[in-house]
This record gives sequence, structure tokens and C-alpha cells, in this order.
Amino acid sequence: VCYYQFENNANDTSGAGNGMNGTLGSPGTFSTVEKIRGSYSYLGGSQARIHSLGSASDIGFMMTGIWTISWWTKLISTSNQWVMGTHAASGAKNWDIEYNASRIRMKIYGLIGDTDVDYYSANIGFNDTSDWHHLVVTSDTDYLYWFCDGVADTPDAVSYTWPGDTAASCALMLGNIPYTTCTTNTAHQSMTGYMDEVSFWDQTATAAEVASLYNGGSPYDLSEGLQGGLPSGIKDVGGIAGDSIRTVGGIEAASIRSIMGIS
Repeated sequence: VCYYQFENNANDTSGAGNGMNGTLGSPGTFSTVEKIRGSYSYLGGSQARIHSLGSASDIGFMMTGIWTISWWTKLISTSNQWVMGTHAASGAKNWDIEYNASRIRMKIYGLIGDTDVDYYSANIGFNDTSDWHHLVVTSDTDYLYWFCDGVADTPDAVSYTWPGDTAASCALMLGNIPYTTCTTNTAHQSMTGYMDEVSFWDQTATAAEVASLYNGGSPYDLSEGLQGGLPSGIKDVGGIAGDSIRTVGGIEAASIRSIMGIS
């Protein structure tokens, strides 16, 4: 759906055609000091964020319960932090991902007056400031699955339900969460550290696909999809959904980058 390399910008380079480019909010920067791939990464601090990543409808697929989020991070602080989400306190509420009490937490917000629900990784201890780590959260509508550096959490599945909205309240925000407005007002516990190679997928990832994303600690360019794994970016061919196409003329669909010059 979208992919952010943070190569001195917040552009969506997924090749999926969604155009979910973002806007860097001060005091966030693109840093050359630390990066997991390429020449830059995103460096967050107090009130920093990348906002307006497309529109609220672009991230609405999360509400279906079929999704995967993959990102690389290196902490500067081990305090509680908001990492990403679409939550907004005034009006409808949705979800966010946090580093909380040295674990990963997904908070799913109910409608106003409803109960908010927290889901934690079980044994992923997340308090290392010395190195980069690859994190994945994936959902199959009934369970959340957590991974760190290609290894599944134990237990690897957390039963959950989506108690809240059926439509996103704000566009995606990275490095923080929308707090009272969708762009300018952010939560005070913003992510303090580095983030790189963030990707969102509208499918549930298998353990093998997570391992491929991790790639032994050496992430690769995901602009053209994940070879042999999650969808390649072909949306439809002759009216047939791209996700249903496995080969075209004997060639694996995941290997095809364009047909008649169209991605």
C-alpha cells in the first residue's frame, strides 16, 4: 500500500500508485548519522512527526483487519513513545502503535464513549538503544502476530477484535500520533529515535514473508514488492485482480514490473 525509505523525503515509493506522500513536521529531520538502508533515516524528537501521508481513506484498509506493518527502528530513549497511528482525540478514534513499558503495544480506540483496548507483545523486550531492530505487526482479523528481527513473539498470536470505527479518522502519521487535530497537534510522547524502511501491506504476512522482509538484518528496496511473497503491485490484468494472478505468459507475476509501460 505504501513504503517510506526516508531518503531525505517522506515520499511513498511503493509503486502501488496510491501517492501517499507525507509532510515532515518540525523538529523532525532526515538523518545521515544512522540509517538501516540507503543514505538517510527519519529522526524523531519531541512533537516531531510525518503527517498527511495520503488521505484518511488511503489507510482505511486497516479497518478490514487484514494488514501488515513493517518498520526498522533504533531507539534513543526507552521511555513510552507513540510510533504511528491515525488516532485523534476530538472526534472519531482509531489505532496507534506504541513502545510502552519496554514492549510493543497496539492501542485500538473505540468510538467516543466506547472502551479502548490495549494489545501487547508478550516477550519482545524493547529497550535496546545500541542497534537497529526490525519490527512487524500483522493481522488476520482474529489475531495479531508480533515479530522482532524476523523471530515470532511467544506466544506468537494475540486474539483481538476491532471495537471501534469502520473508517479512519485521520491520515496516517509516523513518529507520533494525531492528538486533537490530524496534522499539527500531536501527542507529547512522540517517538524519540530513528525510523526507516516503513511499509504497509493489505495482506497478512506469513512467518516466511516476515523473514524475507528482515532479510538477515539487511533490508532491500521494497519499491517493487517482496519477491515471491506479498503482492507485487500489479492491480489487475484484463479485469482480473492482480492478487489472483500467479503467472503471465509463464512468468511469475511477482517478477513483472510493467505491462506495456504501465506498472
